[in-house]
Amino acid sequence: MSGRSKDDYDAENKPNYKNIHIKTTDLEIKTTQHHSDGSIKQIKYALFIPGIKELKNSQPVYSYNHSFRIDLPREYPARVDKIKIYVETQIFHPRFHSSGWGEACLHINGEIDRILMDMIFQVLCDPDRIRPPKMYSDSDFGTNSSAMKWFQNNNPVQIYQSLMEEWGRYRNKKLKSKMSVLESSSSKSEPKIL
Repeated sequence: MSGRSKDDYDAENKPNYKNIHIKTTDLEIKTTQHHSDGSIKQIKYALFIPGIKELKNSQPVYSYNHSFRIDLPREYPARVDKIKIYVETQIFHPRFHSSGWGEACLHINGEIDRILMDMIFQVLCDPDRIRPPKMYSDSDFGTNSSAMKWFQNNNPVQIYQSLMEEWGRYRNKKLKSKMSVLESSSSKSEPKIL
């Protein structure tokens, strides 16, 4: 450490728990609360992808805006089992409360990056993440048994593929819209030669 104290070294190498705000075409991540030591306590996570909001006449109605709150314990990352995930927008999903709101019944073993990635596939109804009992004998019906029954009786793989295809269409439409805005704004600012 060449003349520096351990405290100086620790202060220079202490993690910087600043406010984080990341927004892309498909998601937004924002830290909203910190523990007293500055470590992250709460994250707001929004996904702009298709997911099933509700059923009408047994058919899925999509929503393209899903908000979640992720509460991290002070012991994170040592205690990932204490992470809590709450749904803040209505969603019809086997692993989320039957009201479509409240605490999620998810067991994602890993740090926050893995949780954020897994949430995308949860909303898209990936059968390998939802684990319907007809496909996985060691699985349960989650917190919304009517959603699980509907899911496993209506071809889970096809539901997932349909949502993935819809995501591709929706994403392309958003990107084309952004491109046309960029093109129209750039054409207005081009110099004119007389």
